[in-house]
Amino acid sequence: MKIPELLLIVQELRLSLHMGRSLRSVVREMSQSSSFSMGQSLGAALGLWEKSHTVEHNLWNQTPKRRALVQILQMAMRGSPAEAILSEFEEELFHCLETELVKQTQLMPVKMVLPLTLCILPAFLLSLIGPFIMGSLL
Repeated sequence: MKIPELLLIVQELRLSLHMGRSLRSVVREMSQSSSFSMGQSLGAALGLWEKSHTVEHNLWNQTPKRRALVQILQMAMRGSPAEAILSEFEEELFHCLETELVKQTQLMPVKMVLPLTLCILPAFLLSLIGPFIMGSLL
């Protein structure tokens, strides 16, 4: 399964802050990097934050988790301890990802019924019954 982009962004932000880099420089790097599609929207938000504007009106079309990340970063720009909040947010994202994986794992037996009945079961029955049919024909 592909790791969600949001989780990678949160990890990179948290690790960069842990190494002593400023939040502004990390967000600015992400906005200039082409590896994250959300980086450009973070860069736009950084531009608004630097002009002392809020970004609530730009969040209506974002997912709730992305909105939460932008709001966390906005609080961090105002002086809140970002690393601890990002760490908690990262744990929450891991929990959501784990829950999704458990759901997909629980659906796997249901998804395997069709291939099992159409492909594997007939081949198995043919290998069991085939020799008896061939023996009775000869």
